[in-house]
Amino acid sequence: MPTYLTNWNPDKWKWDSLAEDSARTRTGLPVAKTWSMGGTKSITIGDRVFLGRQGTENESEMNSGE
Repeated sequence: MPTYLTNWNPDKWKWDSLAEDSARTRTGLPVAKTWSMGGTKSITIGDRVFLGRQGTENESEMNSGE
């Protein structure tokens, strides 16, 4: 299974619907967002994507989805 890693920095891009989007994905429902993956066009349904949270905070976070 193809796997991809992307990052999100809340200091550079505000994700105003993060709480709602997180709650939705926990129930198994998809959330449509525009996201850059470095120009790749080969990501398809069923591929695994990891999202890393970066920034000036001392905590880090890593999530994944298919």
